[in-house]
Amino acid sequence: MRVMLDECVPARLKSWLPDHEVETVTGIGWGGIKNGRLLRLLVERGFEVLVTADKNLEYQQLLGGLPLAVLVLPTNHWKSLQPHKAPVCQAFSSLQRGKVTRLD
Repeated sequence: MRVMLDECVPARLKSWLPDHEVETVTGIGWGGIKNGRLLRLLVERGFEVLVTADKNLEYQQLLGGLPLAVLVLPTNHWKSLQPHKAPVCQAFSSLQRGKVTRLD
Protein backbone atom coordinates (compact mmCIF):
# COMPACT_ATOMS: atom_id res chain seq x y z
CA MET A 1 0.00 0.00 0.00
CA ARG A 2 1.07 3.57 -0.62
CA VAL A 3 0.90 5.28 2.76
CA MET A 4 1.33 8.93 3.69
CA LEU A 5 2.20 9.97 7.24
CA ASP A 6 0.70 13.36 8.03
CA GLU A 7 3.08 16.00 9.31
CA CYS A 8 1.63 15.61 12.82
CA VAL A 9 2.72 11.94 12.92
CA PRO A 10 6.24 10.91 13.97
CA ALA A 11 8.24 9.89 10.89
CA ARG A 12 9.67 6.98 12.91
CA LEU A 13 6.31 5.27 12.41
CA LYS A 14 7.63 4.27 8.96
CA SER A 15 9.65 1.54 10.67
CA TRP A 16 6.41 -0.13 11.80
CA LEU A 17 5.22 -0.55 8.20
CA PRO A 18 8.04 -2.31 6.32
CA ASP A 19 5.65 -4.03 3.90
CA HIS A 20 4.25 -0.73 2.65
CA GLU A 21 5.54 2.19 0.60
CA VAL A 22 5.53 4.93 3.22
CA GLU A 23 6.20 8.64 2.69
CA THR A 24 5.92 11.62 5.02
CA VAL A 25 4.23 14.92 4.20
CA THR A 26 7.33 16.88 5.16
CA GLY A 27 9.64 14.39 3.46
CA ILE A 28 8.13 15.09 0.05
CA GLY A 29 7.88 18.83 0.60
CA TRP A 30 4.17 19.17 1.34
CA GLY A 31 4.54 20.59 4.84
CA GLY A 32 2.02 23.31 5.65
CA ILE A 33 -0.46 22.28 2.94
CA LYS A 34 -4.03 22.51 4.23
CA ASN A 35 -6.05 19.31 4.60
CA GLY A 36 -8.38 19.77 1.62
CA ARG A 37 -5.55 20.32 -0.83
CA LEU A 38 -3.45 17.61 0.83
CA LEU A 39 -6.23 15.06 0.38
CA ARG A 40 -6.56 15.97 -3.31
CA LEU A 41 -2.80 15.61 -3.80
CA LEU A 42 -2.80 12.22 -2.09
CA VAL A 43 -5.55 10.95 -4.38
CA GLU A 44 -3.89 12.43 -7.50
CA ARG A 45 -0.56 10.80 -6.61
CA GLY A 46 -2.08 7.38 -5.94
CA PHE A 47 -1.77 7.19 -2.16
CA GLU A 48 -4.14 4.70 -0.56
CA VAL A 49 -3.82 5.54 3.14
CA LEU A 50 -3.33 8.68 5.19
CA VAL A 51 -2.12 8.17 8.76
CA THR A 52 -2.83 11.16 10.97
CA ALA A 53 -3.34 12.16 14.59
CA ASP A 54 -5.79 14.90 13.55
CA LYS A 55 -8.97 13.79 15.28
CA ASN A 56 -11.01 16.54 13.60
CA LEU A 57 -10.09 15.69 10.01
CA GLU A 58 -13.17 13.55 9.40
CA TYR A 59 -15.43 16.38 10.63
CA GLN A 60 -13.70 19.08 8.59
CA GLN A 61 -13.39 17.24 5.26
CA LEU A 62 -15.69 15.06 3.17
CA LEU A 63 -13.82 11.76 3.17
CA GLY A 64 -16.58 9.35 2.14
CA GLY A 65 -16.13 9.76 -1.61
CA LEU A 66 -12.35 9.63 -1.61
CA PRO A 67 -10.47 6.52 -2.75
CA LEU A 68 -8.35 6.88 0.37
CA ALA A 69 -8.44 5.21 3.79
CA VAL A 70 -7.67 7.34 6.83
CA LEU A 71 -6.15 5.93 10.00
CA VAL A 72 -6.42 8.26 13.02
CA LEU A 73 -3.90 7.57 15.76
CA PRO A 74 -4.76 8.19 19.43
CA THR A 75 -1.74 10.49 19.86
CA ASN A 76 1.23 11.87 17.98
CA HIS A 77 3.60 11.54 20.93
CA TRP A 78 6.14 8.83 20.02
CA LYS A 79 6.53 7.35 23.51
CA SER A 80 2.76 7.26 24.00
CA LEU A 81 2.35 5.51 20.64
CA GLN A 82 4.59 2.58 21.61
CA PRO A 83 1.80 0.51 23.24
CA HIS A 84 -0.25 0.99 20.05
CA LYS A 85 2.25 -0.58 17.66
CA ALA A 86 0.36 -3.88 17.28
CA PRO A 87 -3.06 -2.21 16.78
CA VAL A 88 -1.58 0.18 14.21
CA CYS A 89 -0.03 -2.67 12.24
CA GLN A 90 -3.18 -4.81 12.51
CA ALA A 91 -5.38 -1.95 11.34
CA PHE A 92 -3.74 -2.07 7.91
CA SER A 93 -5.37 -5.43 7.19
CA SER A 94 -8.87 -3.96 7.47
CA LEU A 95 -8.57 -0.38 6.19
CA GLN A 96 -11.16 0.55 3.59
CA ARG A 97 -11.01 3.37 1.10
CA GLY A 98 -13.45 6.14 1.89
CA LYS A 99 -13.53 5.15 5.56
CA VAL A 100 -11.94 6.52 8.70
CA THR A 101 -10.50 4.07 11.23
CA ARG A 102 -9.83 5.47 14.69
CA LEU A 103 -7.47 3.85 17.16
CA ASP A 104 -8.47 5.03 20.62
